[in-house]
Amino acid sequence: MRFKVSQEERDKVMASLFVEEGVRFSLGRTPVACSDYSFGYYSYNDVKDDYTMRNFSIDRDRFILIPYIKEALKLRPDLKMWASPWTPPAWMKVNEHYSQKSSSIEGTDIGHNRLDPARNVLGNVTGFKMQQGYLQAYALYFSKYVQAYKKNGITISMLMP
Repeated sequence: MRFKVSQEERDKVMASLFVEEGVRFSLGRTPVACSDYSFGYYSYNDVKDDYTMRNFSIDRDRFILIPYIKEALKLRPDLKMWASPWTPPAWMKVNEHYSQKSSSIEGTDIGHNRLDPARNVLGNVTGFKMQQGYLQAYALYFSKYVQAYKKNGITISMLMP
């Protein structure tokens, strides 16, 4: 079930966070693609082995995330944006899934994330395929992200994997 907040309530929340009389945050943190708070898993390029990022796209963010960032920037034009990825695209990970492990539901082997428990990644901090081609592709992925956001009127001041 989705909750819908009125425009008036959204405006109040945004003002309380970014205007002079509110908290007046000066730094905003945004995920690079999906995070624990997303409606579902996604990256900006889910096309397996697309090392050149030909299929890179931030289209999903244009409709869901970017409007909120732009609203924050209207209220606080000097807001600095910090971007942090929660996971690389699934094809860059050893288990080819966004999660590291299956999380069981009600004591079963079925995970809420649909990851087969046999594909759990243990003892690896990220599950990332630490090979030259993947590292270069991920660097290009970040570069395209920063450039795409800039084209959409948002400067990413820092990116911290």
